Amino acid sequence: MLTQLINTYGVDNFAIIAQAGDDFSDIWASLTASLNYGTPKYLVCCIGMNTAYPATYYEYMKRLEIVCGQKGIELILCTIPYPENGTKEGINNIVRASGHRYIDLYASVSSDDQGTWYPGYCDDGVHPTLIGAKAMAARIMLDLQEILDY
Repeated sequence: MLTQLINTYGVDNFAIIAQAGDDFSDIWASLTASLNYGTPKYLVCCIGMNTAYPATYYEYMKRLEIVCGQKGIELILCTIPYPENGTKEGINNIVRASGHRYIDLYASVSSDDQGTWYPGYCDDGVHPTLIGAKAMAARIMLDLQEILDY
C-alpha cells in the first residue's frame, strides 16, 4: 500500500503508522520516541489488522489522541479490511464513531458488508495483492487529499 503511493502515484512525502505484523503495543515506544524529533501536521494510523481485541485498539487510540492533542497533530485513523477467517468490525466501528477523519481502507478492497475482498485483491486471506495495494493507496489519496500537496 505505502510502496504503491510512491511507485504508482509518485507520492513520497508522508509519514503513516503501518508496521506490518505489529499492533499498537509493538510500536508504541518507537512511535512516541519519534515524535520527540519532529511534529507532523497529520498522523495517519493504519494499525489494527494485528490487534486482536477492539478494547486494546480503543485504549491505544485514546493514548494516541492525547499525544496528538498535546502536540497539535491531526490524528487520522483507518478502517481495516477483514482477514479471511475473522472480522475487524469492532475496530472499524471504533474508527467510524471516533469523531476523527479516517481513511476507509476497508471500502477500498471489500465488496460487501461481510468483508469479502474484491476478486484479485487478496490471495492469502490477509494481505493485499498488487492491485489491492494500489486500491488502498488510491483510497489514501481520495480520503486524505492533502497528501498530494507536499
